[in-house]
Amino acid sequence: MKGGQEGFVGKAYISTMGCPKNLVDSEAAAAILGETGYVLTDEPSEADLLLVGACSFLQSSWRETVEEVERLARFKSAKRPKGAKRDDKEPGSRRRLVLMGCLPRHRKENLETELADVDHFLPTGAHETLAGLVEQWRGGRGGHGGADETALSTAGVDRFAAFEKRTLLTPPHTAYVKIAEGCNRHCSFCAIPAIRGRQITRPVSSIVREVEGLVERGVKEITVLSQDIVSYKNGGTNFVDLVDEISRTGVDWIRLFYLHPVGLTLEDVRRLFEHLSVVRYLELPIQHVSNRILDRMRRSHDRNHLERLIGGIRAEFPETVVRSEVIVGFPGETEDEFEELL
Repeated sequence: MKGGQEGFVGKAYISTMGCPKNLVDSEAAAAILGETGYVLTDEPSEADLLLVGACSFLQSSWRETVEEVERLARFKSAKRPKGAKRDDKEPGSRRRLVLMGCLPRHRKENLETELADVDHFLPTGAHETLAGLVEQWRGGRGGHGGADETALSTAGVDRFAAFEKRTLLTPPHTAYVKIAEGCNRHCSFCAIPAIRGRQITRPVSSIVREVEGLVERGVKEITVLSQDIVSYKNGGTNFVDLVDEISRTGVDWIRLFYLHPVGLTLEDVRRLFEHLSVVRYLELPIQHVSNRILDRMRRSHDRNHLERLIGGIRAEFPETVVRSEVIVGFPGETEDEFEELL
């Protein structure tokens, strides 16, 4: 990978936590950093830039982030390995620690105090701004990024920047393809809409170009990824139409994550499975089957819908694997409702 402007070459270490959506953002960030002169390293001790893609979905995610920041912060002040020494007077030579992902916006209060070693906080979807930060560092500017509303805003930012040229951090035969960001649903147990905002969908042409590029690079399997694939709509194209377009790229395998039961019909499944490339493996989070609990969860479907949908899949495509998630112990759940779910 060639250096950026003025022959700058630096090393970047990327640590990604949480779901594959964070991983895709890290891969896009890696591509942008590559254009500005950074190469990736697996050794944080060698890195000029330490980047953490942080999850914020659970309290345990916060604890993991704090531990990872503390681990990497030790490398900021440590001596560089022999042969990797830089002139500390050189503009931009100081090591930087950047926290990116869901956490900065979700837990913005007191971030600078609680994670004082972090130089910059970037919310999910703001990886495009890394190029500008690098320019600031080279000019001897850009200290602590802060955690105010301006620093954590994604207004005017392309949340899908560099997706078509990502530096893959997965094994070379497989890749995730994120088709949308955010979610418009209001499930009572989920913080994703507050963290990632309302759904924004990528244009079909951009997604197809990305998959075509991945196929040229030797990728055999892609996982179509979104918080809610079923809600995808861009122009007149819905998610089934999009899969039709993706299948024409010649990719061997197509997996689909995540299929919210609301809006998914047996006819949709029939159309999807017309393509031999669509793996008969469906990620279908049902969460519960008690109508009362589903109503409290604001899931917008009932048990009858689930039985018709999954029963239809089992009858017509018995070899299909259905992977799901459920919540037990939801507030107000009775023993009888637990048994109903069981």
